[in-house]
Amino acid sequence: MATALQHLSTICYNVYNWIAPVVDVAYNLQIDNGDINIKNSVLFQLGVPQAQICVNATTAEFHTESDQSLTYICVPKQKMEGKNWYEFLFKINSSTVLSLPMSIGLNILFSATFLTHRQHCNNGNKHMFLNFASFSNKKLLRHMIKSFERVQN
Repeated sequence: MATALQHLSTICYNVYNWIAPVVDVAYNLQIDNGDINIKNSVLFQLGVPQAQICVNATTAEFHTESDQSLTYICVPKQKMEGKNWYEFLFKINSSTVLSLPMSIGLNILFSATFLTHRQHCNNGNKHMFLNFASFSNKKLLRHMIKSFERVQN
């Protein structure tokens, strides 16, 4: 995920700062004030508060989420057995759905608050498929704000 974000930064200037602005603030606060109990990882330095590995992940319904950052999805290099049936869908309106095949090397950065979306598999795929996902929800944001407040007091 870190490598994919570094490549994305060659196209999107300052992408680290606008994936999750609160992470950028937290990172700079920790540099200026010392340890504020936020793990200083490579992904954190790239603006990603957390990430998860998704294995054969799908979502049943189109949905939006009240995330506090952009959502980042990437598909790492992996051995594929047979056809990859996974796709990422965006529902643009009641009659238009945009489908992005989840091919190796795919990177998607979008607002899950404003774009209705879902991850889908067109077939009962029995082979393992991995992708990485990162987003920042309200609970994580509240934890970071409390950390900021502790430093200021």
